[in-house]
Amino acid sequence: MWSISRWRARHLFAAWIAYWVVLAAVRLGRPALLALRLVNTPEGHGNASISGGFDGGQLKVTMIQNGVTQWVGATSFGTLALWLTVPPLLLWLVWLMRRPAPVPTRPPELPGPGLPTGAARESTRDSIRDRVR
Repeated sequence: MWSISRWRARHLFAAWIAYWVVLAAVRLGRPALLALRLVNTPEGHGNASISGGFDGGQLKVTMIQNGVTQWVGATSFGTLALWLTVPPLLLWLVWLMRRPAPVPTRPPELPGPGLPTGAARESTRDSIRDRVR
């Protein structure tokens, strides 16, 4: 099951989903926990804000608590697209190259040139027998 040459399409899709889940956990784990803490700040314990947007071709998120920047994250669209697509595409290419070759199906036997088939073969046999007698 773990050998990539034995994977089917569903294993490949599962590997892609696992990659995206791990990527999200690694890159967004700390900010997600911080955002959860900021959103659940009790009343009267300071102020918190989370802002995000597109700035100069970048996706940018800022988290501030009591006027102090707690976390800033920014990435370009190109970097984001590469992180999301290149590793799954490389895994797909490896999967394609490692798959066993399909077993060729044997074509039906075809008579060679000049060899009769079916009823013509039977009549040819009969005519040869008649000539020999």
